[in-house]
Amino acid sequence: MPRKTMFLRHATLMRLLAGVTLLCLMETDAVAQVQDSLKRSNTPLVEQLKSAKPGMKEVLSEAEMHKFNNIVETINKRKRFLDQLPANIPGTNNLINLSKSQSPFSGMKDSVMGEFLHYVGNNFGKERVNKLAKSLLVSGDSAGLQKYLGNKLKGFYAIKGKEAFQIPSFESLVDNQFKGAQYSLVRDNTALAPAGWMHHLSASNDMMIMDIPFHFELANLSDTYMPLRYNNLVKVSFDKDAFKGRMQQKLAKYYDLEKYLLNEVDMLSFVKKHFEQELTSQVEGLKSSLVQNPKAMLFSKFSYDELLKLDISQVKEKLMPADMVKGVKEQIGVYEDVLKNRASELSAVQRDSLVKLVTQKTEHLQSLDQLVTKVSGVKEKLAASGLNVNQITRQQQQTNTQTFNRWNQPSTIKEAGSNLLPQNGLQRFFGDISALNIGTFANNKSERSINALISGGLQIEALKKSSLLGGGLGNIKDAGFLKDAGLQSSLTAAVSMQYAQLGKGTTGRKGTTVTVMNANTYSPASLYYEANNLARNIFVGTISKSFSVRKNGTVEAEVSKSATQFRNTASVSPDQAMEQKSALYSYAEDLLQTLSAGVRYQDDWEQIGLTHNAHVAYAGFGYNNPGNPSASKGSLQYDLQLRKYVEKKKGFLQVQVANRNYNYSADGDQRWKNFQVNLQARYRFDRNLTLGGRINQYQLIRKTATGNQKMYVSRKIAAEGQYSSGLFGLHQRSVFSVGLQQFDNVYTQQGGNSSLLLTQWVTSILLQQVQATVSLFYNKELTENKLIGDQLNAETGVGYTIGKKIMMNSSLTYLDNKLAARQLGTRQSINMMILRNCSIGAYIDWRKNLIEPINPYLYGNFRGELTVQYQIK
Repeated sequence: MPRKTMFLRHATLMRLLAGVTLLCLMETDAVAQVQDSLKRSNTPLVEQLKSAKPGMKEVLSEAEMHKFNNIVETINKRKRFLDQLPANIPGTNNLINLSKSQSPFSGMKDSVMGEFLHYVGNNFGKERVNKLAKSLLVSGDSAGLQKYLGNKLKGFYAIKGKEAFQIPSFESLVDNQFKGAQYSLVRDNTALAPAGWMHHLSASNDMMIMDIPFHFELANLSDTYMPLRYNNLVKVSFDKDAFKGRMQQKLAKYYDLEKYLLNEVDMLSFVKKHFEQELTSQVEGLKSSLVQNPKAMLFSKFSYDELLKLDISQVKEKLMPADMVKGVKEQIGVYEDVLKNRASELSAVQRDSLVKLVTQKTEHLQSLDQLVTKVSGVKEKLAASGLNVNQITRQQQQTNTQTFNRWNQPSTIKEAGSNLLPQNGLQRFFGDISALNIGTFANNKSERSINALISGGLQIEALKKSSLLGGGLGNIKDAGFLKDAGLQSSLTAAVSMQYAQLGKGTTGRKGTTVTVMNANTYSPASLYYEANNLARNIFVGTISKSFSVRKNGTVEAEVSKSATQFRNTASVSPDQAMEQKSALYSYAEDLLQTLSAGVRYQDDWEQIGLTHNAHVAYAGFGYNNPGNPSASKGSLQYDLQLRKYVEKKKGFLQVQVANRNYNYSADGDQRWKNFQVNLQARYRFDRNLTLGGRINQYQLIRKTATGNQKMYVSRKIAAEGQYSSGLFGLHQRSVFSVGLQQFDNVYTQQGGNSSLLLTQWVTSILLQQVQATVSLFYNKELTENKLIGDQLNAETGVGYTIGKKIMMNSSLTYLDNKLAARQLGTRQSINMMILRNCSIGAYIDWRKNLIEPINPYLYGNFRGELTVQYQIK
């Protein structure tokens, strides 16, 4: 086949390559290779096009194509950023001409195309485009390449200046900022003090590695019995928020983000411009000998905004006030009456003058009326076209708000950074990372997955589109509270665990997450038998699901199953040598006893001003989740909270009920039954006065085979309020409460009960630069079974500044507890800046014993603190 014919048969396919392969400055030998490959092809062009994947026109919608066309048109009209570009590679101009018919580059000027290619080549390199071009050559897939260049075209459209043609992938390789360190030393010389000396050391540091922020923290709390080197807590974490914020700043530096989001069009300005053009053409036709410049006359009375927003009756009233029109018509009537009834008395000149005056005033009114008619016609035409200025203003405000909200969404920032900023592999990797923690950190996922403090651990989470992948490992140490000892027979003091998570969506939001965890404990080096420390393997699988109900409702459901396998390490029997050592093998056993499930439904019914939160949960007696040492087991519970707002949330009424049953025996005959009810109300009468009250009761019942026994009951009735007003020309704010507290503790008081009357009052008064505070707390025992005794706490003090660098607080205190102590004292604190980055603080609390305290450790008479803070730059 002749060379010319072959070239024409493949012209369409070459248009797909134009602006892609060589328009990104591929080498000349690559151009020849592509052309040679096309010429050697024996497949008819029709078959190639049938087998090729869709191009830009098939991929993009009509609206998107319209946007791209507008982008190209705008880019063609704007001023060039670069005065001179590198010389074109031979043969590039021919392919640029071929690209003229291929979207999204249709109609793009050669000079603009050169700038675009320079922008893409400098910032994003040629490797990616070359790879896509080879894919097009092999498979005919133009969609991926066109989408890639289409995104880059949006970025090129939004650049602010020539600095965007050479964007660095990172500002500096390493940037370190030491945030500060603090050391505290406490000396406690009171009787029965657990330790005489206590040390607290903390330090923090921020480091940027290739614009990727990391946060370092060190904390240590030690005393006489726990040396400093044995209690270090170290945490290294990836700061996702700082990463997002830095990317936002970098994008805002080089790009007009409203343009990138295609929301820079001001619809209201468009309507105003269209209205001005249409009105000018209509009004100019009213020129006459009386009205030489009707447009100037009209806009001497109105602005464009007024003409757009006022209705036609308002326009007419302002242009032709009724009183003015009435007066002119009365004058015309008087002149016409004179001409009709007294014409013989007038000279010819007088008659002509009156006739001319009547004609002028009549034509003036007619011109004003025609002007109103023209304005009315233009406004009606706009309305008929759907260009209602008030509606467009509201839509523009909504669009601006939506754009602002969209720009602050992590997904938008991530997508913009990927499309507009050159990134290396490490930056792209951390773009998908939502969490990374190393060392000692809190890992709070959900009640039945991971919710604990992990030490010596690692946590990593990645979010790709809507897919979540995460995992971690580390050690978890339960606090081992004595009150829970009866409920933790299968728990151990410390476990080593590993977990993995997979799901759709993000944790804590709408989506589904599956968590699997494997944990191991090991027998301690002890000769004594300790059931809680027997070596075992624990496997836990959890499914968490959350979804929306109605507009504001959310349902969260979670199901978890555990399995525990003890290791018989002391046995040497051959029959037990092959005993299962992994809990995974027994995961399907004892379903109900090792199952935990919960459902929570919360919603906000705005129309009736009601919110609710309902929760139901069950946990088998054998359920064991080391990932959450405080997770319930052997329990059935339900909770309900209802809150009703009144008068546009000026007040509310809330009811809360919680019932929990805990099993602490294998046969289920011994249970703890906890029941709590809480009623609360509050109402704000005006900006100065708010009153409220609450009633709550909590009771604990022990159920055994012999019956039920009430163990503990607590109830409280309280009223509270807040009042602010002027007092002798000064602003004051007061908070007060009064309540009745009752206790019935069968276990400790053998059937006795206690009642207390509690009152509290706090008032703050602002005296220019001085703030004075008075506080009073009083407790009155009403029964013979006394808990804390009659007690009065009072304090009055002032806070003030001396100069610009010294802040001080001074106060007097009084404590009177008839059962334990009576003290009179003073408190004084001072904080002073001595250098720009150094401050000193001191605090003294001194008290005089008026009687000898029963427990000096609880009622010490001196406490002092000295703090020096120095910020290292």
